[in-house]
Parts: sequence; structure tokens; C-alpha cells
Amino acid sequence: MIIELPIWPPTTNTYYRNVNGRMVMSAKGRQFLADGLRHIAPLIKDHPTWTERLGVNVMLFPPDRRKRDLDNYLKAVLDLMTKAKVWEDDSQIDILQVSREARIQKGRVTIEIWQRREKHWGIDSIKPQTGQ
Repeated sequence: MIIELPIWPPTTNTYYRNVNGRMVMSAKGRQFLADGLRHIAPLIKDHPTWTERLGVNVMLFPPDRRKRDLDNYLKAVLDLMTKAKVWEDDSQIDILQVSREARIQKGRVTIEIWQRREKHWGIDSIKPQTGQ
């Protein structure tokens, strides 16, 4: 399954805020979830929630040339997939890849998801099977 989102996620540094000693989702985080759910709903309407062990490839297409730590964008993206019920829980993910791709105005995220196959010779399949 491939999900393309024409939105850019907030970093982990801006996803949550400390308010009176409590960690709460920031306005940026809430907006990303709302926008993401709106984009994902029609893409997954005919696909059941994944319950198997998974491999996930997150491709980030940044909106500009700024230096970015790629791992800071994963929390918002994975939380969105869980909230949208793409999978039951992100603890199902056994393989997680992230890559920086070409710059695209306003940014974009592409998420590729596949069911993890059995290991062979200690190496796991990292390529998604066609049609999933």
C-alpha cells in the first residue's frame, strides 16, 4: 500500500508542547492530524486495518533546503497512520526506513507499507510485494 500526503509534518520538537507541566499536542500537531486524516480517508476506505507485522518506508519530500533531522518527522507521520487506522498500532512495525527525497513546494510525505515476510538467511524482505 502506498499513501501519498501533500502535506509536511511537524517535527517532534514542535509536535508537543509543555503546558502547566503536562505534555499536550501542539496546534501544529493537531492541524497535521486533521489535514492528514482528511487526505487519508479516501485512500484507505477499501483497505482493512493492517494487523500483521509490517515494513514501512517513509519518503520525505521537503518544502525547502533547510537542514533537517529526518528522524524528527517520524513521530507525527506514524501517529497519523495509527489515528487513521491504517494499522492497529505502530508497534507492529518491524522494519522502518526513512529517506529524504527531492524538494517539492509545500512538502509531501509518501508512506509505503507492506506485510513483513519470514526471514531468510537472517535477511528480511525489504521490498514491498506488488498489489499490497
